[in-house]
Amino acid sequence: MKYFLISIFIFGVVYSITVDIINKDYITNLYNSTSIYTTKYYCQKEGRIIEYTFDCNFCGDLRICNLTSDYTLKYTLFDSVEIERNKDNKTFPGIFSFPPIFEPDFKPPTRGGIFFLNITYLFLSSNIKVFINFNYGSIITNFAHNVTNGPEYSISFPAGCGNFTFWGSTYLSYSSYQNPYIEKVEIHENKVKLIGTNFCGKTFQKQILINNNTIDKDLIISNDHETIEFYNVYSEIYCSSFLIQLIATNVPSNTMKLIYPPVLKYINSIPSKKNGIITIKGERLISNLSMDNPEVKIGNTTCSILNFSPNNITCHLIQNNVLEINSRVILYVNGISNINDLYFNYDIPYISSYSISNDVLTLFGQCFGEEQSVIIYNGEFPINFNNIKINEQETIMSFTIPETLNFVNLSVKSYENQSNSIFIGLSFMTMFVTKPLVNGSYCIVKLFNTTIENNIENPVLYIYSNKKEESRSTGIIYEKFSNDIDYLFFIGPGCGIKDYMIKSGTKSHMYTINYTEPIIKSCSVLEEYIVCTGEFNNQGFYDNTIITLSNLTMIPIKQSSNELIIKKEPFFTSGLIIVGCCGIYSDPFTLTIQPTIKNAISQPFDYDGGKVFIVGENFHPEHDVSLDCQGYNFHCNYLNYTCFSCDVKTKGKEFNATSNSSKSFLGPFDKQCIVKSLNQSIHFNITFGGPIITNTSSINNFQKDYWTFTIYGSNFYEGETTLLINGDVIGTPTLVLKNQFSCVLEEEILSNLILPKINSTFDIKVIVNEKVDTSSLNLTLQNISSTDNDKPPIYKKILIIVGETGSGILFIIGIVVKILWFFKIPKRYFIKNYRETLIANAKKYHAAGDEYLQRRRVNKDQRKKLWDIYQNDIMSDENLKSNKKNPNFKNNNNNDVACSSNNNNNNNNNNNNNNNNNNNNNNNNNNNNNNNNNNNNNDVACSSNNNNNNNNSDNNNDVACSSNNNNNNNNN
Repeated sequence: MKYFLISIFIFGVVYSITVDIINKDYITNLYNSTSIYTTKYYCQKEGRIIEYTFDCNFCGDLRICNLTSDYTLKYTLFDSVEIERNKDNKTFPGIFSFPPIFEPDFKPPTRGGIFFLNITYLFLSSNIKVFINFNYGSIITNFAHNVTNGPEYSISFPAGCGNFTFWGSTYLSYSSYQNPYIEKVEIHENKVKLIGTNFCGKTFQKQILINNNTIDKDLIISNDHETIEFYNVYSEIYCSSFLIQLIATNVPSNTMKLIYPPVLKYINSIPSKKNGIITIKGERLISNLSMDNPEVKIGNTTCSILNFSPNNITCHLIQNNVLEINSRVILYVNGISNINDLYFNYDIPYISSYSISNDVLTLFGQCFGEEQSVIIYNGEFPINFNNIKINEQETIMSFTIPETLNFVNLSVKSYENQSNSIFIGLSFMTMFVTKPLVNGSYCIVKLFNTTIENNIENPVLYIYSNKKEESRSTGIIYEKFSNDIDYLFFIGPGCGIKDYMIKSGTKSHMYTINYTEPIIKSCSVLEEYIVCTGEFNNQGFYDNTIITLSNLTMIPIKQSSNELIIKKEPFFTSGLIIVGCCGIYSDPFTLTIQPTIKNAISQPFDYDGGKVFIVGENFHPEHDVSLDCQGYNFHCNYLNYTCFSCDVKTKGKEFNATSNSSKSFLGPFDKQCIVKSLNQSIHFNITFGGPIITNTSSINNFQKDYWTFTIYGSNFYEGETTLLINGDVIGTPTLVLKNQFSCVLEEEILSNLILPKINSTFDIKVIVNEKVDTSSLNLTLQNISSTDNDKPPIYKKILIIVGETGSGILFIIGIVVKILWFFKIPKRYFIKNYRETLIANAKKYHAAGDEYLQRRRVNKDQRKKLWDIYQNDIMSDENLKSNKKNPNFKNNNNNDVACSSNNNNNNNNNNNNNNNNNNNNNNNNNNNNNNNNNNNNNDVACSSNNNNNNNNSDNNNDVACSSNNNNNNNNN
């Protein structure tokens, strides 16, 4: 702590100087022109002193000092460094301080260890010792110099996290451990693992954000510097992606996607020579966005979607497509694809189920082949069956069962491929007459083709879940028939789809059973909620209950076995609502949601019109919304569930709903509109924006006696636009377009209002329907021409007007002087351009930092030529020459950048003169007063000439500026 306080004091003193390190090869210090500045470094190493001198120059009010670094300065650890400073040409020592350059940034990994880096300008051997302060403690360590007099260092750094401060004897810096970085996200059932770097140890505070929502810290299972694992239960039936981010000790990581992709579990096979339907089964096969349909690709071939649901997709594969063996199946849903592998092959036979009726066994499955070539096996032995029939799609096969067979372990061989085998007890079949309830119930199960004599023992029903036995129940005879027996079995609590098997003696039968599906009786909107009633058969399984509305899935906010409530959201629209429990879904129920119109908004219209936005909620693309503005109808287009957009055109023909005729709908008058749609209506006003002035043309008379000029801008309307100049009404424009209008000026208005102030700024005001825009613009005359012999041209009128003021003679003299002066303008003009080019180059070279110093030397000859031109041509007037002859003339030269100022201030006091002349533009160029002070400030492409006769003049000249001030005060 002692070292820390001392360092803070030193840096508080030293860092009042701005230090910019341009790069490792240059050091640049910036100072105010009046500040103390550093001129030299004296670096001592083993008794030898090396001197480094800054090259300092002015740039306006800044002093820029540059130092070119060499290898020794950059990488040597000196015993001491002293500095020389300067102010008013007086030198004195100062305190040395300098921040090193670290490459890469001094940001060690959170795991700690040896950290390698290059350091430039470490300067002092005492800086090897490093003081480091964390939020949770402090340490002292050292930089290890790997190569003598080189940039390579290493430092042993402890494990940690977050920001820290470090300093040596001549610097103070701030840094942090490396930011956490997520490289990979893995999902294992209800757990998520983040894999990356710099996650910090488990003792440091962390936040895990999923879509900017922080998860409960108690869900974090484990954490080290490279992995974090936490619980995240995802029970949605749709695939989704979320943004996940880690924040460790207030330091954020990158963001990654947490994706719950579709999971493909099964795909059927079809005959290669026939057209077929592909069925894909799995989980999360669709998105919760109703507009995003899934896309299936088998190999590189697209399978056209026929139907889809969260667990099942059917698609059509075009006949004669040639697919490779084991073509990978990829499902794309809203930009998300399956991660697990599922492969498709042609001609793979498979038996999925069977049925027995009147001694005929029917198999259901795929790729059974053709009747003449299929081989049926009982175990390992082929058996001949009579009356084999196979449908065109090869999905159903039937044949007669021999009387000698009581059961078979059946399989099929076709296309040289063997199917799966299925055990069939040929003496009976089963069917659930009643479905089980979720809270458990007795169910009637019918055993076909059996009698009481054949069933000495009561049958046993086994329920399986994930291929594991879940429960079993022994049947009780409920009712007997001639060839069938109904048994009662108790099915325990559960939901969804279950596999079951019934065994009776040596016979058995396997199939699946569905628990009772939810039943919706009614659904309606009550204020901000949707309430559904019915028999939902979800008691005890509320966490597995969902509601789907227009492909959007929601969890009820309140539920029971006969009532479900969800909150109505603005994006809901009328559609089919479905209740699901454990994957069993109800029949759809049509829900009507009345959209709500809340408001209509628009910005002020321009000449062409504008847009009106109808704002509300629960909008649907099929809703018809229109806008009526005083009889003009405008159709509105659906944007999203909260907005319709209406394009209102103010020009052209629109249908008039009131008069059944067409009229132009034009501004600029505000109009009242009404939205009368969806059994609702609201009133609002549309307003037209006022005029906007951007520019004006010059006043010209292309035709005799017609003086016109044009105003440019927008929102001008014919018959509704008025022009005022300096508060006087000029008249109504004659030609009005939407972005410009023209005005004819009478000569009386031109002579009395415009000409006295021509070439100066006028207040131009345009009024449209009481909306006003005012702009200050300069008016000029152009293209003066006249062929009328009866009336004098306008320039003669100007002379008459001037003559009537009593100043005609002076006016003529002024014109002559201007003409004579004109011949000097070109030369001075080109000199000015030449000087400004050099100024621009000087700025450019200075902005390049280190190139500026070199360019200044290259341009030395150019600046000398400029100075010669300036002295010989611009400054050759007699008054300047007389100043050079003045023995008391003082010339002080201070370097400035690209500035020129000519100030002639003459105060002549004549007590014997009875004439009073004011505003006399007279420059006395012969001043031989011995008290004349002339201060010239000259630098790169710059000159300043001030002639002050008993006068104090303050001239402020900036970069690349020229100022000519002629002030003459004659007191007679």
